[in-house]
Amino acid sequence: MTTVIFLTSGEIDYSFEGVSLYDSIVATSLGIKFPSLKEGQERKIRSKVEKLKLEREKVTILSAQSKQADGTGRIISKLLGVPLEEDIRLNPILFDFREIMDEKEFISLGDKAFDVARPRFLKVFFENQLMETRLSVKARVDSFLKDYLESNKTVLAISHSFLMMILKAYLTGGDKVFVDYDLLYKLCQPEKRPFHFLSGFKVEISQSLKIKSIIMLE
Repeated sequence: MTTVIFLTSGEIDYSFEGVSLYDSIVATSLGIKFPSLKEGQERKIRSKVEKLKLEREKVTILSAQSKQADGTGRIISKLLGVPLEEDIRLNPILFDFREIMDEKEFISLGDKAFDVARPRFLKVFFENQLMETRLSVKARVDSFLKDYLESNKTVLAISHSFLMMILKAYLTGGDKVFVDYDLLYKLCQPEKRPFHFLSGFKVEISQSLKIKSIIMLE
């Protein structure tokens, strides 16, 4: 049995200098540029590590290649004295935010913009209208999990909320979530923010990919 902890990054500032918030989000969605961690995140990340009760001799730390995931991983790596490895399979699902929401609507919705955008994202994900098909996402998730099934260590994987939302649905509902949109929607609940900063879930998984438990981490 292997334990994998999927965790989002520390808090970030979406705005890039000299660029509107909307254009910054578009650049991030396309993978052109990723935001950095806000200042002062070390204390919050240290507190999270203490709550997780990670032991340096028994943990492997992995992160997506984005600045916020890598930055979070580097802080944890330094705290525990454990090397950080980047894993492309933890990278976000790339898409063009402009195809989901235009700037005028984004501005008019204000703080509710992402709550409206998430269900749209899930719909076009299921319809294979993003830069990556749903089956290719499944393939990289399966590949990642299988690589660590025989590990006797806890795997800490720092990734992104959209990918983690779909991953959790997959681990809960199995292969059917990739062919049954209603089930995928029910398990993802995209109208709600799936993960806040430095939150995620812990999963215990067998070598046959059988899930023993999934525990949410606030």
